[in-house]
Amino acid sequence: MALAKGWKMGIEFYGSTDLKSWQHLSTFHVPLFGRPSLQWECPDLIQIGNDWVLLVSVNPGGPFIGSGMMYFVGQFDGTTFTAEDRQYPLWLDYGMDNYAGVTWSGTGSRRIMIGWMNNWSYCGDVPCSPWRSAFTLPRELGLTEYNGQKLLTSTVVKEVDKIAAQWSERHSVSPSGESFAANDAYQLRLVIGLDKNTTVTLSNSKDEKFVFDINAAARTLTAHRTSASGRTNFNGSFSIPSMQAPLSVDGSQVTLDVFVDQSSVELFTKEGTLSMTNLVFPSSLYNQLSVSGADCEVQFRPLNSIWK
Repeated sequence: MALAKGWKMGIEFYGSTDLKSWQHLSTFHVPLFGRPSLQWECPDLIQIGNDWVLLVSVNPGGPFIGSGMMYFVGQFDGTTFTAEDRQYPLWLDYGMDNYAGVTWSGTGSRRIMIGWMNNWSYCGDVPCSPWRSAFTLPRELGLTEYNGQKLLTSTVVKEVDKIAAQWSERHSVSPSGESFAANDAYQLRLVIGLDKNTTVTLSNSKDEKFVFDINAAARTLTAHRTSASGRTNFNGSFSIPSMQAPLSVDGSQVTLDVFVDQSSVELFTKEGTLSMTNLVFPSSLYNQLSVSGADCEVQFRPLNSIWK
């Protein structure tokens, strides 16, 4: 059993043969660069290949404000988890709304995680009734290597194909942009050149918009959830002018999978090296796309509702 120590910052490991009597095995803690005081919560220890990954949610002190999920890569010998020597924290998701994610048993070698799509900084105020937003789409976690270091990847599970319609033909986005015949959720696949900076705008007929920029030289993606995105005045912490994340991709272009729903935008590089999850509250679905900067090709497919 992995037990978070909360404000004491650390994870304790316990063992039991009968799930009634427990023996303390070890305690894990490493200093976090620039974040001396955090509440550690919701630990999950998983094996991926020959490595082990410890997932820990923190609040406050996430990537920007409020909640966030960090991870540690290392080894576990059945008693002690030892993390690789890295500059922590490493973030699983660079948006505002992926927290307390845990993985599922019974998935074979796959590591499937679902997170809480919200943030403790404003969760009590979000304009949702009778629900409080949602869970994230299920993601499959993996490990890859980038710039000589192990990187936790996150992609939407392949089973999403079962609720998806056919892809449109891949085509270039016109300078004037385009609209999509979408009443509910949909997925965009954007192939964007990295020879120049690019701005991507999702919007609706009321000019409510969610915008993200790609800096080609720095290989970063910066999202903007401002007052222009829709309803934000329910809480002073919800409008986030800038959320910057590393793309962690090589080559001359990047492929992004963008899942858009009535109140969420979940964005991933195709390889899963970047994930960014954000709630949004426009008055109607974003169903328009415009791109300025580098060349961009797009595919679109609607996603059927699973609401019963």
